[in-house]
Amino acid sequence: MFSLRSATRADIPIVCGFLHNPIELFRFFPKAHYPLTPEQLEQGSFQSRSDQTLLLWHDEAVGFADLYDLRQGEGCFIGHVIVDGSCRGRGGGRFLVEGMVQIARSRHQVRMVRLSCFSDNTPALLMYHHLGFRPYAMETRHTPDGSAVPMLHLERCLVGAANRD
Repeated sequence: MFSLRSATRADIPIVCGFLHNPIELFRFFPKAHYPLTPEQLEQGSFQSRSDQTLLLWHDEAVGFADLYDLRQGEGCFIGHVIVDGSCRGRGGGRFLVEGMVQIARSRHQVRMVRLSCFSDNTPALLMYHHLGFRPYAMETRHTPDGSAVPMLHLERCLVGAANRD
């Protein structure tokens, strides 16, 4: 059974443990350097973002996400979305993203939620599409080895006919 709880700074080492290789880290936090250190996550999430949230599977932490670029009553981004590889394919990503949408809506009264995803992360893109997120922009990012990869920016309207809830 999945549930969510607010993450604390004490959870940072657990979240760092979800990232098992440089590609997972790049998809999670493109500006970080592998291996992810607690200091990088502290600075990249807990000092500059809000609503840090853990995904739990039977009370064990198995995922994480946060919110950023929050404009109260308008919109925000869901970021740093990760589900530990041992728990993927069970619906945890969906539960986590829908939970973040509800946090954004209830705590911050946003009308639009956005997120970004690399084009080579097909399972995540399919999940986001299923959850009602639609592409609105694309940019080129570079992997640590210098390869170009498209990053898609997706959004979901939380009001009117486009509302899936």
